[in-house]
Amino acid sequence: VLGATLAAPRDAPLHIVLSTKDLINALFKKLPTWEDEGWIGVQGATYLKALVNQLRQRSAPTTFRVASTEEELLAISATRARRDRLRLDNPPQPLHPVEQAAFRLSGARLTGLTQALAYRGIRERTAPPPRNTTTTTIAAAKCHMKDARGTIVEEAEIWLGIKHRDIRRTVVDFLWKSLHGAHRIGKFWLKVPGHEDRARCRRCHEQDSLAHILLECSETGQARVWELTEAALRRKGAEWTPLRIHDILAIGPRSRAPTVDEPPKKHTARLWRILVSESAHLIWRLRCERVIGHSDDKAWQHSTESVTTRWYAAINSRLRQDATSTSTQFGPLTRKRGEVLKTWARLLANEESLPADWTRSNRVL
Repeated sequence: VLGATLAAPRDAPLHIVLSTKDLINALFKKLPTWEDEGWIGVQGATYLKALVNQLRQRSAPTTFRVASTEEELLAISATRARRDRLRLDNPPQPLHPVEQAAFRLSGARLTGLTQALAYRGIRERTAPPPRNTTTTTIAAAKCHMKDARGTIVEEAEIWLGIKHRDIRRTVVDFLWKSLHGAHRIGKFWLKVPGHEDRARCRRCHEQDSLAHILLECSETGQARVWELTEAALRRKGAEWTPLRIHDILAIGPRSRAPTVDEPPKKHTARLWRILVSESAHLIWRLRCERVIGHSDDKAWQHSTESVTTRWYAAINSRLRQDATSTSTQFGPLTRKRGEVLKTWARLLANEESLPADWTRSNRVL
């Protein structure tokens, strides 16, 4: 649309036909708010601002509407097909977002600025350079989702996925550090003189890594935790496939496609997010207790019974948190009671004797 606006004479009528209402909503509904907030956090703001700038310079009528006839839809499809064919022979040339200073509205309206919004704006202007470890991890997660699940995932989806409201804040912190490679394991200790031995797993004698700790280590803990997680999901009727480390790191988009054949039901995907995130974090905590809390006794490890008890305690705590969140005292943050009931259905002890709404009862798995 920006290209068409730049190419058209400013004193000639311009009628733009679109396939969706997205751009129309952006220009006619969201634009005042975006300008008041200084375009902070708006995806594609550079080109949207340039488009608005060019439209304001026009003296002739300019209209936007959605395609309403079959001929218009076919014309849009034909144009896209022609565009794709041209891309094969000629690499697309970048379109420069040209703006005229007289029609540029800069800054943010003070009355519409909050501390959180101002902080986001500062972060956008002073964004740190990407870390190599983070870039590599994100790229590997995207590649895994494409190869294993046939799903193309954007980087933003991975970051938003670990901050999903279904995941506890402490687990979010753990996953955030995992994506950044900020845990002090493996290669980190190779750079610390005198502590190189900490880079290897004391039982498996392999170089430590997050994948090894969460999915491969032979110490008592991780295998039992995933066994319990698998059993719970199978009771729910969900299929289970062995996890890879990038299934955990890309937990948001991965939870929406836990099976290859078809997308999961919403409450099944939610349960998958909860169980996998809590289980991964529990394995990490067990590892820290074993390696750090009992560093003087290399033979010490958790018993299978204690691991089982810890897993049930973690999931039951999450269950009670879900039940409590249905209270109306939380206002707009109140979780829908039906969503909670569907999430935990077929997992509760003595479920057949429970009332239809058990969220006010103190129940466990």
